[in-house]
Amino acid sequence: MPTVSYSFTTQPDTPAPYTSGSDPAPGETGVAVDTSVVIHVLDDGEGVDATTLAMTVEGVSVSPIVTGTPADYTLTYVPAVAFSYSQVVDITVDASDLAGNAMPTLRYSFTTEPDTTPPYVSQHDPSPGQADVVIATNIVAHVLDDGLGVDIASLTMRVDGVVVGPSISGTPADYTLTYNPPVDFDYSQVVTVKIDASDLAGNAMTTATYSFATLAAPDTDPPHTAGHDPSPGQTGVIISTNVVVHVVDDGDGVDMATITMTVEGEPVTPVITGTPADYTLTYNPALDFDYSQVVDVRVTASDLAGNAMATATYSFTTQGAPDSTAPSVSSPSPAPGESDVPVNTSIVLHVLDTGDGVDVTTLAMTVDGVKVTPLITGTPADYVLTYNPAVNLAYSRVVTVTVNASDLSGNAMAAYSYSFTTEAAPDISPPYVSRRDPTPGSTRVSVGTNIVVDIVDDGDGVDISSLTMTVKGVEVSPLINGTPSHYTLTYNPAEDFDYSQVVTVAIDASDLAGNPMATCLYSFATQPATPSLHISGHRPAPGATDVAVDTSILLHVVDDIEGVDVATIAMTVEGVAVTPVITGSPADYTLTYDPPGNLGYSETVDVTVNACDLAGNAMPAYSYSFTTEPDTVSPYITQRDPAPGQTGVAVDASIRLHVMDDNIGVDISTITMTVDGVSVRPAISGTPSDYTLSYNPATEFGYCRVVTVQVGASDLAGNKMATASYSFATEPDTTPPHVAGRTPSPGATGVSTGASIVVHLIDAGEGVAQDTIDLTVGGVSVSPVITGTPADYTLTYTPKGGFDYSDVVEVEVDASDLAGNAMDTCTYSFTIEPDTTPPYTSGHAPAPGETEVPLNTSVVVHVLADGSGVDISTITMTVGGTEVSPTVTGSPADYTLTYSPSAAFGYCETIYVTVDASDLAGKAMPTESYFFTTVSAPNRPPDAPTNVSPANGATDVSLAITLVASEFSDPDATSTHFASLWQLTNVSGDYSAPVYETGVDATALTSLTIPAGTLAPSTTYYWRVKYGDNANAWSDWSQETSFTTQAAGGMPFWIWLVCGLVVVALLGVVGWVFIRPRFFGEE
Repeated sequence: MPTVSYSFTTQPDTPAPYTSGSDPAPGETGVAVDTSVVIHVLDDGEGVDATTLAMTVEGVSVSPIVTGTPADYTLTYVPAVAFSYSQVVDITVDASDLAGNAMPTLRYSFTTEPDTTPPYVSQHDPSPGQADVVIATNIVAHVLDDGLGVDIASLTMRVDGVVVGPSISGTPADYTLTYNPPVDFDYSQVVTVKIDASDLAGNAMTTATYSFATLAAPDTDPPHTAGHDPSPGQTGVIISTNVVVHVVDDGDGVDMATITMTVEGEPVTPVITGTPADYTLTYNPALDFDYSQVVDVRVTASDLAGNAMATATYSFTTQGAPDSTAPSVSSPSPAPGESDVPVNTSIVLHVLDTGDGVDVTTLAMTVDGVKVTPLITGTPADYVLTYNPAVNLAYSRVVTVTVNASDLSGNAMAAYSYSFTTEAAPDISPPYVSRRDPTPGSTRVSVGTNIVVDIVDDGDGVDISSLTMTVKGVEVSPLINGTPSHYTLTYNPAEDFDYSQVVTVAIDASDLAGNPMATCLYSFATQPATPSLHISGHRPAPGATDVAVDTSILLHVVDDIEGVDVATIAMTVEGVAVTPVITGSPADYTLTYDPPGNLGYSETVDVTVNACDLAGNAMPAYSYSFTTEPDTVSPYITQRDPAPGQTGVAVDASIRLHVMDDNIGVDISTITMTVDGVSVRPAISGTPSDYTLSYNPATEFGYCRVVTVQVGASDLAGNKMATASYSFATEPDTTPPHVAGRTPSPGATGVSTGASIVVHLIDAGEGVAQDTIDLTVGGVSVSPVITGTPADYTLTYTPKGGFDYSDVVEVEVDASDLAGNAMDTCTYSFTIEPDTTPPYTSGHAPAPGETEVPLNTSVVVHVLADGSGVDISTITMTVGGTEVSPTVTGSPADYTLTYSPSAAFGYCETIYVTVDASDLAGKAMPTESYFFTTVSAPNRPPDAPTNVSPANGATDVSLAITLVASEFSDPDATSTHFASLWQLTNVSGDYSAPVYETGVDATALTSLTIPAGTLAPSTTYYWRVKYGDNANAWSDWSQETSFTTQAAGGMPFWIWLVCGLVVVALLGVVGWVFIRPRFFGEE
């Protein structure tokens, strides 16, 4: 058929570009002040027109770096200086695509981080710690802030604690504080400076504190002497002494050449040692000095600053002739033989020596043969020894004092010994009454009785003048017989007492030492007028306390007239009628009641007696009481099972014992039991007199274990028994360990090659001895991980590399327990799974699907098998459809295939690789097929441009200039001119601080108009430019050229030329009009 030709037109590109990936994001806060601004401008159609890209930051047009492709350009703007803190930064971006579709202007903003860093201090002068600073120094410091700047109003400086007013210069970023003190600092002064400041964001710095030291004052003080030996005025100096003097200077030091010494008016030459700060002069006389000689010494010197000291003059006196007289004792107090010495006396005596003096180290004192340490005061010529006994001396004691001493010449005195006697003990005991008749409390006393009292004093004796007796409240005058040590007072009333009268007697006395006795007050009762039936002779007495609980009750029923009718006697004890044993006669029957059992402890026992006499007269019921003793005997334990000290006790034994109390009974709430120091709760049964404690431990005791039991209790009277502690020993362990819980289980099949062997070793006795555990696997002893406790150890063994497929694994376990019982060897086996997994590949390089692979790459693949391993003979590889022979390394578990082509791959080539292999068990892997792609051909940078205009070296160039460079040229035909970078400087070859720089500019590609006001008149400028292509490759810089601007106020030459021609023309016109007529006679 004839050729059919037709065409169609695709839809036009109408969507405009759009932005994405803004960083910082719109509305973002807390953005770093040194941030760059990055925005993507994208177009889904023909692509973004790079020449239309425009960005403003804070209303100022900027030139971001543009990278990427027309489908996605990345604009990166790096500010020349950081943004301000807390600044709201406004951004706009405009662009059109290559189809001319303009996007709406993108407008957004972000906010920078607030300033949170306080100011700091730097560049101190003087510097911190500096020494030897001149006293007239100023203090200079810089206060800097890297954020909003220092708030000048917050600056304060203190010098040695005083606020000062330094002069302040600089800017908020770096203020300089200079303080000029009105007066100089002192010499050797440590000056402390403190500076405080806040920044304009309100961040206060920590007070900056530092110090420096001024130089020392000039030396104006002369030397002086010190350290004299012998010292000035010293006496008793040995005659063979050397003379030693230090010449000291606190300033520049002593000038050794100026030192002179004279001894006894004669110049001498001492040995001089030391340093200028402290020279030591030592003079060793050729002959000893005389005894008792006054030796005069003179020293002079000057320091290195020329300050001469006044002559130092002093003297000392040598020792007297040798001493041969021993010390002596003087003025002892108390004096030898003195008596009635107070028992609180101190012993004081002087040890004297008229020669060299007493050697204090030889002083010794004994009191009654015991060495004591007296206080020693005074001088060697007269030492005073004062001994103040720690406790008073005994009364009426002969105290012997002995003193020994030697003098400094070694002369020992004969021991000095003397005695004194202390005072008798003072009388401090008052008199007392020893006998009273009638006795206190007696009844039925005769109305005609006398009152007789004996008063005794064991000390100085009774003062007879102090004796007083009152009877029935009336002082009487008894007859007094005896001596002061024992007076007897006998009072014979003028009239008999009344019947049934209670007579009260009071006695007072003091002894001759003035000690008053307490008033002796007692009473008795006279007989009744008519004798009657009554009770007497109680035992226990009415009101008696602490009565023994096993007491009998005894009393007398008495009748002085008719006699008691024995048949009427009745007794109750605690309200219960009892039958006492009755003995005696009707005049005096004795009733004795012996209770069948002990009375209770602390019990109040009430007793009542009734009786009539033989005339039928009944006495009123007579009642009284007494109280028994308290229970003071504590509980005790008995019947312990196991018994104390028992051995071979079963480990599952219970503990049983009795807590008993023979009196009130055990308080059950106080019973405690501990077993091996741990509190336990036994079962308690029984009664307070005998509680049984039974404790059945929750777990068995250990074998061969000493078990300690402690029991405590108190009775109901609060008597606490001493803790009862005893022990018994459990039976020995005779059962060996055994194996339990084996994984894999014996006979297991299909066990994973990566399985671990886990065995539990159990021992119910003392536990397994870990050092006896032996595990063999496949006949080889191995070291399993052992965890758990001796009662149940878990052995875990994981073989390195796992087991082999289809392997039968033999396991043997041996162990003994801590008692030495060895178990029978436990032997078992299990079978490992067969190998069913084919090989596989891994570790591809290049990776499957990888792009941009270098042309000279090698192809590397790992072929692995987790089972029996890869059969190397089955490995095959194809690269680009051709079978190749890679280098194979490694082991059957992991073979590495490396293929290095003999020639490099081509650019942008897709390389297909296949690998095949089987394992040693015959399992074939599926064919591994993958590909990678080599690198694209590299982009080459554009050619370096050439500076076209102005010509190199041009002068008188206008300040409004346009720089022109050559057209874009690139060795890659597909590359386009994307952007240019222009630089202008006024220093040839130095563009580190350019006068003007565009940054990456996608609009000023081959020409650039320098903004007005940038250039200065009569100045030589140098410029260069480089081009970037659409792959972001950049040319070298153009060769630098220069031009010089016109002078200030001047005009370019061509303007002068035009102006000149205009003037000439005007002159011609004038001549033609005015001169020609005259010249040609045309007037």
